[in-house]
Amino acid sequence: FYLPPIFDLICNLRLLVLCRTTILEETLKLTQARKHVERHLRNRLSDIHSFPTATTMSHVLIPRAARTLTMTALRRQGPAAAATSATTTTTFLRFYKGQAGEHPAKVSDKEEALARVAQPKSDEIRARHLRLPDLNEIPPASLDPTKTQDNLDIRRKRLVYRSKQRGWLEVDLLLGTWAHENVHTLNEEELDQYEAFVNLETIDIYNCITLRLDVPEDMKTPDGNGVVERIQAWARSSPLGQADPEKYKEVKTASKLI
Repeated sequence: FYLPPIFDLICNLRLLVLCRTTILEETLKLTQARKHVERHLRNRLSDIHSFPTATTMSHVLIPRAARTLTMTALRRQGPAAAATSATTTTTFLRFYKGQAGEHPAKVSDKEEALARVAQPKSDEIRARHLRLPDLNEIPPASLDPTKTQDNLDIRRKRLVYRSKQRGWLEVDLLLGTWAHENVHTLNEEELDQYEAFVNLETIDIYNCITLRLDVPEDMKTPDGNGVVERIQAWARSSPLGQADPEKYKEVKTASKLI
């Protein structure tokens, strides 16, 4: 079966027309879809511009692809859209703003009234928590009804303990024995003098008690009856005896150093 060349030409032309029609239809569909997207984005932009300021857009998150399509559409509109393009770009703000700006707190009158009442109580509790404890703040009902203690009594006990726990046997015996016998009779001023002496280095206390050194100048009193001077006078009387084991044991037992 033989077909003339003219028939082949007609078939090819018909095929080309069909392909062109299909391409035009697809192009039209794409154009309509693009216009639909641009129209939708314009509506979104008009909604965005309706906000009072750009700072209110911190909660708006526009995808990057949508921003690209929008800017492409604005460029296709020509120079008339150039004036609005700069304004449009300022409306696209990031959702995460880091440390930028402080939003004014919306506190009701009732909450402010509660804060005014609670803040002084909070400050008082914090101040009491940070400072050192004071026995005067403990209510009498919380204390042992059979015993009465005050700050001076606790201070005396603390100084007696420190005197017995210096770490050197000689200092523990001499200073601990004197503290056990005399600290409970000291008043507040004398306790200050004795605590200053206890705060010295152990070697200095040892040299002072054993009469190797004189009383420090800042601890001497005009009448010569200061606490440290009394300790030296007591040490001169050989309170632990002179190489007497029985006396040594007796003093340790009486001063609760055993």
